[in-house]
Amino acid sequence: MKKTTDLLKKEILKHVPALTVAYIKATERSFNRLAAKYGSSDTLNNINALIDSFNSKLSEPLDKEFRAKLNKSLSIVTAARAEYQGIAAHVIKGSLSEDSLTAAAKSWAEAAVEAWLPKMEAKLGSLDSILYSAFNGSEYSVTAVKAGKKVELRQQIVRVYRRSGIVYQYPSRLYVNNIFTPKAAYDKMFNTSDTPEDYNIKLRCVYVSARAGRYAMVNSVKAGRVICRLSPNTSGLYSGGWSRITIEEWQRYNFNLLNR
Repeated sequence: MKKTTDLLKKEILKHVPALTVAYIKATERSFNRLAAKYGSSDTLNNINALIDSFNSKLSEPLDKEFRAKLNKSLSIVTAARAEYQGIAAHVIKGSLSEDSLTAAAKSWAEAAVEAWLPKMEAKLGSLDSILYSAFNGSEYSVTAVKAGKKVELRQQIVRVYRRSGIVYQYPSRLYVNNIFTPKAAYDKMFNTSDTPEDYNIKLRCVYVSARAGRYAMVNSVKAGRVICRLSPNTSGLYSGGWSRITIEEWQRYNFNLLNR
């Protein structure tokens, strides 16, 4: 898998500048749209005032149709507040801070490619070579050769606004010779069989993750998942059921071998 890891990482890193620009443009679009609709100064206060107004009106006796309209309007404004709160860290005195936005965009782009790598590896498996990759602002794709067939992974970039900030989700789909192929069919087609060595995991050994606050006893690695027992302490690792953790989660939570 090291060859595949190196190939994918080299390919993804090419797109860090474009990802940075995409983050900046998406934030600018959000800011401009919200400022135009809710005012360029005190935008968040204006949105909150509208929400309070709708809630106050909804507490009164209303006919069914008018209440439904108010609830729809409230839902729209509440979503706008979440969107604004997602970009508020970059707003200074009613304007976007170029320095803050650029730094955040670059940091996100670099973190994104690191997060994509294990997910792509788990999806694609070992590759013979990579033909090309592309990024169109909302979707990243990589096209490669595997056992003589053209395989492609298309990964969407979905931007979600929450009070805590901007959250990104990365749903993806596999294609073989331009035909959508579910992961189970893909694995069967290529007779994919992960081995622990692919991910530097030792069987029947204890791992610990400070980030997850858990110990893990590994039983096997199969179809992009680590089959293990999880427990907040080592004594709980020798009984109970098995958990299935994706390789992506395993690497994200940074499980390390205990007592190397």
